[in-house]
Order: sequence, then structure tokens, then C-alpha cells
Amino acid sequence: MRTICVPPARVSGATAWELTLVLLVVATLWSMAVPAFTRLRQNAALTAAANQMLLALHYARSLAITRGVAVGVCQSQDGARCAVAGASSVRFLVFINGDSDQPAQRDAGEELMRAYEIAPTLSLRGTRAAINYWPAPRAGTTTTFAFCDSRRAAAPRAVIVSQTGRPRLARTAADGGALACP
Repeated sequence: MRTICVPPARVSGATAWELTLVLLVVATLWSMAVPAFTRLRQNAALTAAANQMLLALHYARSLAITRGVAVGVCQSQDGARCAVAGASSVRFLVFINGDSDQPAQRDAGEELMRAYEIAPTLSLRGTRAAINYWPAPRAGTTTTFAFCDSRRAAAPRAVIVSQTGRPRLARTAADGGALACP
């Protein structure tokens, strides 16, 4: 009779040292990823808000020319009325400025075309609280709308409106200097 030797079964698993090493690597990668992801989210929110303002200004300019009326774009605290100059806000409005007041103020009975709200972690401040678009190729009002977050002047975005009414995106003020963040 012949005997067969069966090798002992090998137990697979991880030692405490191996588990500790894996946890250390995961913790290190996590600590590097979280700040980068936070910056990515902050930059995305700033870019989205600036793009939203750019869209609103193009819409207001087009609306003024096609309807033949003054159209106002203003910062707002409550989403219904325009904010005072120099105030920081998280909303802005596009409305038909029926009485063509300067600076544009949304009065009772003036049609609200669109209301926008930016992320609550951001703040919006303009060199003017409101601008008018006239039914002509010129806006008549220049301004810079600055969007800032908790990093303040480290990474702001801006929308600059030229005398002709053309808005553009920027990371600096119209003169090339730093943007003023609240």
C-alpha cells in the first residue's frame, strides 16, 4: 500500500503589520486628496457663478435690443429687489426696467425676467450694484462683478462689462489689478 503525502493547507491572510501599512498608505492618500478636492469644488463653484452672470448679461443685452426697452441687471439680497451699491449678495436679477431709472432699480410692476442664485459659500460684489442695457449697441454702464469665496483674493473670478455692453470673464480687475473681495 502506498501512502500519499498531502502538504499542509496554506492559510492566506494578512498580518497586523501588513494591515497597518495599508491603512497608513490609504490615510496618506486621503489626506492629500481631500484638500485638492475641496479646491476643485471651490473653483467649480466660482466658475459656475461667473458663467451664470455672463449668461444673464448676454440675455439682458439681447432682450434690450429685441424688445426695444431698457433691461436691468442687479445684485439682490432677497431675489425680488435690487441691493444697494457696495453690498455683497448671493443673488442677481434680470428685469425689464420700465422707467429706465439709473442706476437700475426693480420697482413694483416691472417684469422679472430671470432670478439667479449662486452657491451660499460665495459672495458677489459689483463696482456698481446694477447696470442697464439700452435698446442700442451700447450698454451705457461699465462695471465689474467679482465672485469670491473663503479664499478671498487668492482665487476670485470676475465678469467685466465694457462700455459697449460686452461682458467678459477675468481673474483680475479691469485695470489688471487684484479684485476686491468682501
